[in-house]
Amino acid sequence: MKSPAPDHKHSLSICIDFRKLMHAPLPYGYFGNALHFSLLSRDREEIDNGRLGHVTGLVHEHVSSINEEECQSVIDWLESQKGEGGKFGAPFRMYGLSLLALAWTHGYSARVCRHVQGMQSPSTLACHVGNVEGEGLIMVLPSHEEGLARTVMVTLPEEQMAKLCKDQAILRLEPTVVACGRQ
Repeated sequence: MKSPAPDHKHSLSICIDFRKLMHAPLPYGYFGNALHFSLLSRDREEIDNGRLGHVTGLVHEHVSSINEEECQSVIDWLESQKGEGGKFGAPFRMYGLSLLALAWTHGYSARVCRHVQGMQSPSTLACHVGNVEGEGLIMVLPSHEEGLARTVMVTLPEEQMAKLCKDQAILRLEPTVVACGRQ
């Protein structure tokens, strides 16, 4: 969370897979989007004076507060946007230019695919997000490792990426850095 707006707030757009939040959950084989975008905004002082653990707690609290009713409300709103003949209008952006964090860690793993499809080895998964605009993008995906391991992809402006790669809280996690904002 960075770059306070004129209202002195820091904002983070958050995108989650809401399949498990629904009373009748969507099956994992469902081929389609089940993404919910929300915005977490806090006063600049709270974020600037907080430590990583505090900010992480704010994000966790926000994501935990998202429920089926909120997701259904967005589904209903999207349905109400259909024009004549049940057609949707032109595509539009679901999130702003603030930092965007995506958490797609629920239920998707190579292990699940192997057991469901009876395969000897995991399926190959490729993920690409192009044309990142604004303050950046953070993607949290399942890892092929067991337990709480996650694959995290971060796209930030070069000077912020350089700072992130030196952050002691991050370095304690012993990450594998594929590319970093250093020349």
